[in-house]
Parts: sequence; structure tokens; C-alpha cells
Amino acid sequence: MNLAPFQKTLSRVSALGAAAVTVFLVIGSVTDPVNAPKLFLLGGLAGASLALIAYLLAHRSFRVTGLEILVSTFLLWSLLALVVSSSPFSQGLYGVYGRNTGFLTYLFLGVIAVAGTQLIGHAHFRYILMGFLLALGVNLAYGLWVLLFGDFLGWQNNYGALLGTFGNPNFIGAFLGIFVSVLIAYLISPDVNLKVRIVGGVIVLVTLFEIEHSNAIQGIVVAAGGIALVLFFLIRAKFNSIIPTI
Repeated sequence: MNLAPFQKTLSRVSALGAAAVTVFLVIGSVTDPVNAPKLFLLGGLAGASLALIAYLLAHRSFRVTGLEILVSTFLLWSLLALVVSSSPFSQGLYGVYGRNTGFLTYLFLGVIAVAGTQLIGHAHFRYILMGFLLALGVNLAYGLWVLLFGDFLGWQNNYGALLGTFGNPNFIGAFLGIFVSVLIAYLISPDVNLKVRIVGGVIVLVTLFEIEHSNAIQGIVVAAGGIALVLFFLIRAKFNSIIPTI
């Protein structure tokens, strides 16, 4: 069976879904403009991923990896916890208000992760990366606008800090921290020209500026840890010595 069309479809669905879930909001007379809409879209992405998994299973082309076992074990334990927990069933299913990190969220993420194991080409992962970069660009532009001109979204910000499209300063801080690490890893590559490095350096500064104004310790910790990891591998690659690998 030729898996190229399947993998191309899956990578594009994942890229579109990643960007949509990250930036989607419902502003207006709703009690939860962020988490419930994102959970809804995440469920749609998981449904599409599950359909593609079923297609592979039907054609006996599904590649089994260790991740499937880990995800299945985790979901079974989560389901058991949902059933035997003394907490309200709805809370275990959806999560607490304002977080929505209940069983459904982990089920959706597990299905998406398993579908992702069927992607093997660099081009497929590039699609997904572009989806996240699109979401990042929206958040960077939105955050910079808020800092310079004020927030144009009609929601109540009780944190007094940047919220991004996550509605939470901790979430946007961590998201930007991840991006800083990835961008620096890319910019130190030897095949990146000077102009790209200059533009990338400006983006890094803007991102760090927004992390600072998110007032989220998560953003600082994630950025620092990611940069330290990038420098570790850079030193190991340059010196090819056992000492940096300890």
C-alpha cells in the first residue's frame, strides 16, 4: 500500500488542527471563551486522526511502536481513575473549570499522538511545524499589540498580564519559552545566513520581552531549560568529547 497520500493528508490535518486549536477563541457572552472552544476543536482533530488510523488498520498498514502501548496504558489508568474517583464524574471527564484537562482532553491528545507515529518523512513534520509557527506568529503579533496599544478583545483580564490566545499567562509564557528554544537552535545552525539570523534575533528579543510581560515563571524556566539543552548539544557537537556528555 502506498502510504504517501495518507501521510500527506495526516500531516496537513495535524498542522491545520494545531494552529486552529492554539488560536481559536470565542469572544462574547460565553462563560469560557478559551478552554471549551479549544477542547471542541481538539476533539474534531482527534476524530479526524482516529478516522485515518482506522483507514490504516483496515488496510493492515498501521505501524506499531512502543508509544501505542504507553498511551493505551495511560488512558486505561485514566479511565479507571475517572470511574473510581470520588470527585464528580463531569469534573473527571472535562476537568475543572478554566482548565478542561480531564479524561477527554488526554484521550484526544493520545489519539493524535498515536496518529503522529505513522508520519515518517521530514516534509510531513515540516507541515506540522508550520502550523505551530502560524499560531506563534498570531500570538506574537497579538501580544505586541496588547503591550503597545492595549487589548482589543472584549474579555476581562484578571491577571494583569499577557494572556495570548490561551487566556492564561502561564500557558502563553510556556508556549513562547518553547519557541525561543527552537528558534535559537535553528539560528545557530551553520547553514543559516546572516540576514536570517538578524531577523531571528529580533524575534527572539520580542519573544523574551513578551515572556517577561506574561509574569509567568513557566516561560522563564522553559526558555532557560531549552536554551541550556541547545547549548549542551552545541558543545558536544563542536568538541566531540565525552566530557560535555556527562
